[in-house]
Amino acid sequence: MNEIKNRLTQLIKEGKLVLSTKYRPINQLHPMQQCPYIVNEYKFSKWRIKSLACLDEILMKDDIRLKKFNEEVSDNNPSDTVNGIGILESIIDDLDSGVFKLKNGNKHQITKLEILELIFNNFHTIAKQLTYRREDRPTLHIDDEYDVQDLLNALLLIPFDDIRPEEWTPSYGGKSSRMDFLIKDENIVIETKNTRENLRDKKLIDELIIDTSHYSKHPDCDILYCFVYDVDEFIKNPKAIENDLSGQKDGLEVKVMIRPQR
Repeated sequence: MNEIKNRLTQLIKEGKLVLSTKYRPINQLHPMQQCPYIVNEYKFSKWRIKSLACLDEILMKDDIRLKKFNEEVSDNNPSDTVNGIGILESIIDDLDSGVFKLKNGNKHQITKLEILELIFNNFHTIAKQLTYRREDRPTLHIDDEYDVQDLLNALLLIPFDDIRPEEWTPSYGGKSSRMDFLIKDENIVIETKNTRENLRDKKLIDELIIDTSHYSKHPDCDILYCFVYDVDEFIKNPKAIENDLSGQKDGLEVKVMIRPQR
């Protein structure tokens, strides 16, 4: 699935490059007049053919977007190019929604990483559900970071077999620390945070930056997930923190996920 998204993303980039060739030719019959805008015909045709080949490969024959692209993206004018880019972007949106019909008619087989992110996305819903038990039976209330870790540890057993809590990280700045979870078979480290009165935006950012520096030195860590449970909404702009701190950091892929978000 990631391969398909990468191909579509590349086609979107190429479509935007086609748009950058937009110009208005001189009317040959009336040299003083200008024709409507067009784009470079060769680049447009090449992009259109590549896009159609990709869509024909991944979409069902009755998918309306395949027909729409073929019919609406036919002329080398900017509006056709914009329409084509929009169709490609809509397919990526469907991929991100978690369910996508492949050409062979089978539903997308979800990966372990996608299950992991599904757990993060639904963690708050699961935590709330645990508070509703029959006959007032005891349950788990999320009061601090240890509670977050206990529930998450149980949920991680769904996709993973070898989960190692509290592994030591290599020394950074003369200090070592314990990571929350190491999924050794997948080279994934998970660090959890539970926001509180004294753990808001600035301190959270500082802690995540330090954590990233620690984990970048661990030989079994290729991907670092920083799961921040913010049920009381102490974080003012969670999306900005996610965008700023996620990405490639010193050879480590970092993914910050702050949940829940309204």
